[in-house]
Parts: sequence; structure tokens; C-alpha cells
Amino acid sequence: MKYKYDVFLSFSVKDIDFVKAVWEELKKSRLNVFFSEETLKKNIGRTFDDAIENALEQSKDFFLICTPNSMQSEWVEDEYKTFYHEIYKKNKKERRFIILEGKRFKISLVPLRLRRFQRAKSVTEIIDILTEKDIQHDDQKMMAPSEKGDGTEKERKDTLWQIMENRMVLIPAGAVLMKDKDSGNEFTEKINSFLLDKFPVTQDLYEKVMGEEKNRSRFRGGDRPVEYISWFEVVEFCNRLSGNIGLKRVYTIDRKKVTADWNANGFRLLTEKEWEYACRAGTIGEWYGEIDKIAWYKDNSNGSTQVVGKKEPNPWGLYDMLGNVWEWCWDRYEKYPGQRKKACREPENVTYRVRRGGSWFNLAEQCSSAHRASKSAKGSSHNLGMRLARSL
Repeated sequence: MKYKYDVFLSFSVKDIDFVKAVWEELKKSRLNVFFSEETLKKNIGRTFDDAIENALEQSKDFFLICTPNSMQSEWVEDEYKTFYHEIYKKNKKERRFIILEGKRFKISLVPLRLRRFQRAKSVTEIIDILTEKDIQHDDQKMMAPSEKGDGTEKERKDTLWQIMENRMVLIPAGAVLMKDKDSGNEFTEKINSFLLDKFPVTQDLYEKVMGEEKNRSRFRGGDRPVEYISWFEVVEFCNRLSGNIGLKRVYTIDRKKVTADWNANGFRLLTEKEWEYACRAGTIGEWYGEIDKIAWYKDNSNGSTQVVGKKEPNPWGLYDMLGNVWEWCWDRYEKYPGQRKKACREPENVTYRVRRGGSWFNLAEQCSSAHRASKSAKGSSHNLGMRLARSL
């Protein structure tokens, strides 16, 4: 479908100076914007309501400038409700609902039903979102069918299976040289072949399995990585996804004691040695490429997570192994060389668990193949997510 407007600007007239500046920046990027203060001058003969309704129908994307003023405006409420209920929900594959954090923005301003949508902190960021081409990665191509949400249990199971089948990459057997930066000790770990998700788990996938209300991510967007999840919540997610598509659950959860069946074919966390092996993908340096080309980190992330798969992958086709969000691992955190191999196979109680990869919040040296960190298994953070693996 061809659209008359690239984007519909929804705002409060009390913020008009700020909105005009946004409009000017969008025009510079050759975007055709419906901005009622200017565009309606050309709609002589139409009532205001008719003109707004017509513009909503003919706009590809809806851009809500979120401020205390706009969230108190009945006009703005009518606009976003109309777009959400009458337009977006009928055509999620093509239309987008995007929120710009305006002056004095607070997340509490955003209605609960809208907090799942992608947010931007600046005009530059919103231009990047609006001008990017339709996402072409395999995981995002196949996300759309599952958004229907009203199919039978079999259809839901088949859809989830298709999603995960398209996302998983075969990691070959081999060995990885691991090094403790503090002591300088080096040791080699053998790795069996396994399957690994080419992307961190996205909010879209997480909500399909756990429900929208379980997504506590700070930086909303279906194609952004899920964050604010504890190690225990990750284990629960793995089991539920496995059960939903008929695979054997890996984890047995007895209160706060978790054991793993390493022969089960369901989804699980990586062990720490598997993570480093997969991240390096045969490379030997701190990074598997130029840091700015492969990772979102403190110097280029604009202070938030980013859509997965936008940076270059490693040699094995894995995206965002470094930066964007830290990734939980199975292992209990302990100093090298320790009894790591044994710990990976033992049932363990609440303790600190390994996280790897660095995040949008961290310096480049923390987003390296060898850098280690930990967090309480009960803890969570706006820069900590997960990636799924399966045993063969």
C-alpha cells in the first residue's frame, strides 16, 4: 500500500515550539510528515476531525511526542487510540507506533498498553528508525505471523517452532583457549557441537512466550533485546518455550534450587566456556572485528539498547555477541581456573552467576570476548538479557 505521509505527528499545541523543531528536522531527511499546524492549511473544505482521521489512515507510521502536556490532551488521546485500535492492530506488518521522549518525559506518562512500543530519546534517533528499510533478518521476517495471536494451540506451537528453527545456528565442536586476566593463567576447554540463537532474545519473542505483562524492559521495542530479567526468570523462560513447542525441558526448578538435564533437547543457557567459544568464532583477539562495527557500547549506543542484528555478525553468523546487553550464562561465578567444568554440571542454589559480552552502557574494554562479570541470580538490570542454546 502506498501512503500519502511517512509519519503522523501527534502532539500538544502547548509544545508547539519543540514540535516545530522536530518537524523541521524530519523534513530535512525528506520525510513526508503530517503536521497539523501546517498540513491542515491545505485541507480547506474538510472539518478538522475528518482531516485528522483521513491523515491517520494515510500515514504509514504514528509518531507520538510524549510530554506531560500531550498526555493530558484529549486530542492526542483520540489520535493515538484511533491509530492503535483502528489502524495499527489491523496491519502490524507495515505500520509502526513510535514514541519520542519529549520535554520532562517520564515512563509513568505512557499508558501501559503503549509501553511495549519503540521509544526514541532524540530526533536523530527517530530519523534513524523512520528511514531504515524494512527489517530483513530471518528472525524478524518470521515474527509477524505469530503476532496474530488468536490461532489454535497447534498454530501457536508451529509458529514458535518456525521462529526458533530460523534463528538457531549450528556451532561446530572444537576447543577454546581461555585466559584469566588477573592471574594470567591460560587453559583450554573442549566444546561439543550445539545450536545457538543468532540473536539475543527480543521483547517480541519474550512476550509471545511469557505474556506482555511479564516484559519489564526499560527500553521498549519488539525487536530490541529483552532486559530487566533475572537468572531465575531466564530459566523459567527456557522451560516454558521448550514446553510450548514440545521439547524436553532442560531445567528442574525446586524453589530456588535449579538442576539441568544436559541431554534434554530443550532450550537452555550457554555455559561460560560455550559463550566464549561461540563469541570468538575462531578469532583470537579481544573483539572479532572493529568494535564500532560489531557492538553497541557506551560510545555509540545513544544511551540505550538497540534493535538486534544491526551490527556486523561474527564469523559464525552471530549478532550482538558483544555489546547491546550482557548475556546470562549457566555457571556460578568463581575465579579461574577453579572447578568450573564440574560446577557446570552440578545442581546449585542461589548464588552469583556469570554474565558475558558487555552492554550499551559499558566501555569498549568491557565488551570483549574475555571480559567476565557476575550478578546475583535474583538480580536484574536494564542492560542484562539472554541468548538461547540447545544441546545436540
